[in-house]
Amino acid sequence: SFEGSKFAENGIRLVRDRYEIKLFRDRSDWIAEGGLPYTLEHPQEYPPLGVLFISAPRFFTDDKEVFEAFSLARSAVCFGLLMALTAALLDRFGRSRRRLLVFFLPAFLYFSLWRFDTFPAILASLMVLAVAADRHAGAIVALFAGIAAKIYPVLFVIPLGLRLERQRDQKKTRAALIRGMAIVAALTAAFFLVSWSLGLSPLAMVYDIQAKRGIELGSIRELTLRFAVAAGFAQASAAALVGCVFGLLQLGAALPLIIRGKVDAQEPFVRACLYLLIPFIAFGWFFSQQWIIWLVPLAILVADRREMFLLVLLDLLLFLQFPVLYDADLHGRAFDAVTVVRTTVLIALWILNALALSRFARPSRQARAGVGA
Repeated sequence: SFEGSKFAENGIRLVRDRYEIKLFRDRSDWIAEGGLPYTLEHPQEYPPLGVLFISAPRFFTDDKEVFEAFSLARSAVCFGLLMALTAALLDRFGRSRRRLLVFFLPAFLYFSLWRFDTFPAILASLMVLAVAADRHAGAIVALFAGIAAKIYPVLFVIPLGLRLERQRDQKKTRAALIRGMAIVAALTAAFFLVSWSLGLSPLAMVYDIQAKRGIELGSIRELTLRFAVAAGFAQASAAALVGCVFGLLQLGAALPLIIRGKVDAQEPFVRACLYLLIPFIAFGWFFSQQWIIWLVPLAILVADRREMFLLVLLDLLLFLQFPVLYDADLHGRAFDAVTVVRTTVLIALWILNALALSRFARPSRQARAGVGA
């Protein structure tokens, strides 16, 4: 769209984004060449289930157009599965299924078709369903599978741990924990044994690639660093300060959650997940608009009207930033302005979620002592 116009000479990918499909096809070359992933010839930045998912069409075709068709069909199926699963969860949480209309907002729908994040989102939602049904072994396995598909569900280890800790005295919970951990340990050991025997290095390679990603345009870190340097700060000093401050903002919510979090029911569990997920999204060294798929299926289960409004606003801002402004003028003021507004919306979402979560907080030691007296 708009190709050849003054607004976007090279056009805007309003409906179709073939770049990511091309990337997926490139990452699946190991199939066509009879090789293996996680080698120097075929590096991968995704965990093993993610690699298998994005590569799957290559088992059936080497044609680019057919690969894209397979990928889109798979994405549509995952979109439908995620919607059906979220509908079941909305029923369990006592929320209206009309909230599923958020799935048809431009950013959520666009990235559901052209990325693969619906797949790990399904696994994360299965974890929530298992927790809500007190199927703790299933929750552990679903979380493990989610991490094996895309790294972000590792954030939910803490909320799940807090949930299990609240019920540690129940024999049923202990048995479920043992079963779930045994399954995860067996699968992990088998995978790494096979990897070692084949000379693969999946864990080191994924970590190395992700760790070497620099601060990227479109993240609030990059914008802050740019402003700091423009204000006269030395590049190295500004980078160190920004990295420290935003690193704490991104991951620092874990400590207060561990100390005060009370995760003994389905709503506080989901809110505890969001408590860690939102700052991770907002303050990272890179930002991907498809992260809306991580956020929405969980948030609509517990969101009040204000939070729902912010989710809708966030979706529209993300689509405005990518593909519209990204393709029109990546380095323009409008793109930077949306970065600031988008981050503000995420902060507002986090604050509202934190306030709601605080209703479930553990009492302080002084309060417990007062009750005992």
